[in-house]
Amino acid sequence: MKKRGKAGKNSSSSSEEVISQQQNHINNKELLPTPKISVQDQAFEEYKLPLKANNYIFFCFFIINIIAAFLMPISDCDETFNYWEPTHLILYGKGLQTWEYSPVYALRSYLYVWLHVIVGKIALFIGFNSSIEVFYAIRVGLAFLCSLSESIFIKGIYERFGSRIAIWSMLIMLSSSGMFISSVSYLPSTFSMYMLMFAFGTWYSLTSNQLEVLMKYIFVIIFVGCAIIIGWPFCVVCCIPVAIDTIVKYGFLKALKMAVQVSLFLIMITTAVDYHYYKKLFFAPLNLVLYNKGEGSEKFGVEPWNYYFKNLILNFNLTFLFSLITPFVILLHYLLTKLWDKNLLVLGNTSLLTSYLNTTHRWYIHYRWLIYLSPFYIWFIFMTSLPHKEERFMFVVYPVLCLCGGVSIEFILQILDILIYKNNSIKITIESIKEDDAIQNVDIYKMGTVRTRRSIFTNIVMFLIITLIAVIGLSRTLSNVKNFSAPLRVYSNLHQEITILDSTIKTNKTNIPVNVCVGKEWYRFPSSFFLPTSNTFDVRLRFLKSGFSGLLPKYFADKNPTSSIPTRMNDENREEMDRYVKESKCHYIIDFDIEDQAEESYLNKQEDWELVYSYPFLDANKSPNLYRSFFIPYLSDKRNVFGRYVLLTRKKK
Repeated sequence: MKKRGKAGKNSSSSSEEVISQQQNHINNKELLPTPKISVQDQAFEEYKLPLKANNYIFFCFFIINIIAAFLMPISDCDETFNYWEPTHLILYGKGLQTWEYSPVYALRSYLYVWLHVIVGKIALFIGFNSSIEVFYAIRVGLAFLCSLSESIFIKGIYERFGSRIAIWSMLIMLSSSGMFISSVSYLPSTFSMYMLMFAFGTWYSLTSNQLEVLMKYIFVIIFVGCAIIIGWPFCVVCCIPVAIDTIVKYGFLKALKMAVQVSLFLIMITTAVDYHYYKKLFFAPLNLVLYNKGEGSEKFGVEPWNYYFKNLILNFNLTFLFSLITPFVILLHYLLTKLWDKNLLVLGNTSLLTSYLNTTHRWYIHYRWLIYLSPFYIWFIFMTSLPHKEERFMFVVYPVLCLCGGVSIEFILQILDILIYKNNSIKITIESIKEDDAIQNVDIYKMGTVRTRRSIFTNIVMFLIITLIAVIGLSRTLSNVKNFSAPLRVYSNLHQEITILDSTIKTNKTNIPVNVCVGKEWYRFPSSFFLPTSNTFDVRLRFLKSGFSGLLPKYFADKNPTSSIPTRMNDENREEMDRYVKESKCHYIIDFDIEDQAEESYLNKQEDWELVYSYPFLDANKSPNLYRSFFIPYLSDKRNVFGRYVLLTRKKK
């Protein structure tokens, strides 16, 4: 790689000689990482992230995501009943069906489910016998895909925004509770998040020739198409900036032709897969959009306007606050860098002005950054305006939120340094030139900043910011795992209990009914993967009447399960009484038992039920907001109130 900045090596040269040589050097080899300016081949590698570094980044993300795969509770019942259950149906022949999978409505596509079924079939093929093992194998597959997309995303950030912002974004993503939750969630919004990380990482990447530009935008179109058609069609809203940029850079006709080809290909695959299962010809993503276009979305999960503000503060703490002011910080940074150059001009050192960038290129970089970050703001405003709000809806822009926060933090630190060193701008600029730090020089061009350096004050501020973000994020993650992991543990114990019984019982009978009953805790059921499958027992989830009065799922039909129209299904969340069984039909009950509960306590029915296993579970209503939201050593255990998540078995009489 060719070395730059030879003038700075001669310590005996005068300041003017240093400036003159650096000026000539820059004029001869000006490297500007903007979409309109191609990078010189001999120095292009300095702008790219080395493969070895990218491997390390993948490894760091994969470690965190693997931990999430094994520890993170399922936080949304839609994940269980809309995705894990159809997957279990295809793999094991039975599963619970929601109204969305009725051929009457057909809002869900089996293509997305099949991507996970493939991982499950691979797990079964290599010898994973337990359905719980298959469950975690699928989660590990999600962790791998997420880590790969995150590493591509960070690579793009490095090439477009520089090493400092890449490091900030990576540290925020690694420590964020929001990314920990979303990374292994089996939800279309998570899949769209993966695909958009691939798309945006590719979008941000640098190209050195026309062929690379061509391939870049082809892959951007493919990833965006997968995010919208296979994943979640509504994410098209946050893809508007990349779509416009693709048209501008790639050409309208070329972009349109490629988009149509990709869309038709994905639509044909989706339609073919869904026809195989539903036995009807339609396009499921379109059904979903049309349903939500009317009043359908307002029947579930209506929240106040500030819902996402509260949720994002919990999951991203300071990062979210920084991200809200990022556009203003970018504008302020641009204005202050102009003042820095003006200061050099006033002091009579006009030759230093071009040691960085000219004003036109600097403005180009700043406004391009606003375009690159705009998907987060477009999506946030769009989703906040809708009455139906859920945490998972924001998953698609979580990575861009982290990037916005990283940009804001880095620029605020640079602004502080500019203000601190403004009276010594000539000295600092010359010293920066003399240092001839290749990474710093590249970052200066990429960020459109001035030649300055970190002051002691900003180093302290930087350390405090990243420490607070990491500690608060870890505290939130630990709180989620500690307070809400009881269902996974209890159902795992149930799986073990029945598996042991299956291996010890002596009988020639098959498909002996075993009913595992839930009442008010139906929505925390982690999926049928936690109910063992065997020839001896037919283990199924059953519902007891509780305070919930909405529509519960029911099992897919034994014959033609995906194409037959289920009875007593509706799209109005209207309760159907055929979902319930009597307590006398239950062999096991799983319940959350707390003091003074309004619901019936099965644990207190000691004449009928005995305790097999229990695990602490947070009683949110009796626990203070701060201590239940974040894990604070000693204080959380002292202030929070926990009930018992229990597994009960019927007493033998």
